[in-house]
Amino acid sequence: MAKTTKTKTTKKKTKASCPTDDLIKSLCGDLTPMQAVGCQVRRSFPWILFSGLYAAIVIHYAGMRPDLSEALHSGVFLFELVLVGVTALFAAFSSISMTVPDMQGRKWLKPVSFTLMGVFFLWAFTQWIAGGMSLPHFHWGHCINQGAILGLIPIAMLLYMTKRGSTTTPVLMSIMNVTAVGALAYIALRLTCMVDDVGHIFFFHVLPFLVIGTLLGALARKIYNW
Repeated sequence: MAKTTKTKTTKKKTKASCPTDDLIKSLCGDLTPMQAVGCQVRRSFPWILFSGLYAAIVIHYAGMRPDLSEALHSGVFLFELVLVGVTALFAAFSSISMTVPDMQGRKWLKPVSFTLMGVFFLWAFTQWIAGGMSLPHFHWGHCINQGAILGLIPIAMLLYMTKRGSTTTPVLMSIMNVTAVGALAYIALRLTCMVDDVGHIFFFHVLPFLVIGTLLGALARKIYNW
């Protein structure tokens, strides 16, 4: 009996003086429990709902294009709206997911988003060639002003949401931010502007957001300076 008691006592002393346990306590003793990170894709839903409602309000006050019912009967016009809408969704999903370094295993969102962007620009280039490759005279028109109104609040909200994360790809995140907002504004402008010329669409609907995206991309590492 005495021998058994001595063995148990020795084991307890060995366990109590384990250097690994002491090291863990010294490293983690002052830390407080944190809530687990939720689904990042689900976090993008409030932005999508708010931005969609905001765009609807702007469209209401700007007024729908008079020939909208006729345009909606065009397969090309519907394809354009669906393509840009899906691009906006995937860009928003990608941007919010990038707030977590591993994107919670959803790294496939990035190539899908860039593929959709590539399809859109390829389609637009094809339409431009088919339309005679005409270029409009650039001037500061109502489309640029309306695009700025459409993009200002959604981009500020998205920057705030992504700033709270810890991205390891700030430049890509900035590109996704501008793509999501630009695509949303693009849809709204197509529903209010009657001009279907691809040159006009590029210079007045797309180019301003490309410029904003370039600036944000250049400043991305300063904006997301963890």
